Amino acid sequence: MKRKTKGSATASIILFVTSGLMASVLGLRQYDRATSTQAWVTSLALPAGAVISADTLTRERVPKSTAGIENPRQLIGQQLKVSKAAGETIQAGDIAPRVKASSRTLAQHVPEGRVLYSLPLGADTTTPLTQLHAGDRLDVLVRNRQGVRTAATDVRLIGVMRPRRSGSPTVDDGKITSLLPQRSARDSALSGVTTLVLAVHPEHVYPLAHIATSDAVSLVIHSAVDVASGRQVSVTPARAERPIEVVEGLQRSTVYVKQ
Repeated sequence: MKRKTKGSATASIILFVTSGLMASVLGLRQYDRATSTQAWVTSLALPAGAVISADTLTRERVPKSTAGIENPRQLIGQQLKVSKAAGETIQAGDIAPRVKASSRTLAQHVPEGRVLYSLPLGADTTTPLTQLHAGDRLDVLVRNRQGVRTAATDVRLIGVMRPRRSGSPTVDDGKITSLLPQRSARDSALSGVTTLVLAVHPEHVYPLAHIATSDAVSLVIHSAVDVASGRQVSVTPARAERPIEVVEGLQRSTVYVKQ
């Protein structure tokens, strides 16, 4: 004969089973937390040679024994040397070593169609040399007793150089400071005669070489906005002379005289 279970007994059985299930779930969660950790894994399959980016990484819980590199900054931009499936962690041995870039020679900094020219400046120059950077566009003006002339236009600055002087051990002898780290550039701009290393058009070499030591050299610095937009301002003055045609027999030539 079957015995009917009372309501209180049924509730006790349900409570017992429920508490048992909850205890099992909590135990599994505690075990999972004790044996796993949050780590960065691949969000999709990546072949060998792929470059890791922020889009190819995601945060998931993995076993502690398989946790890889924790800092994402050490992963982004690195190249894989092995293939990775989606959801895999990245170990230090999975990353290809960085290849050190070979240093460029000075000639490789010279744009096509130009040549390198070194222009020494006097110690009393008023140009803010510490604010110049490689790539700035300049015009070189020369003033002497005969007046003012344009020695070179659309000159591209490669760097600024200061030779070593006695009593200035921090100055780097012969190094172009605009191509060096910022601290080296500041240290090298302490004292000494400044030499501008310029990339100039070939036809401007002789006008620059014709600058005498007694001439005053002025630099006209062009706006980076104008250079980028292709609207570089010209500072070449209009001719102040009038042309006169000279005829000698069958030959004709033109000379210019001041008005």
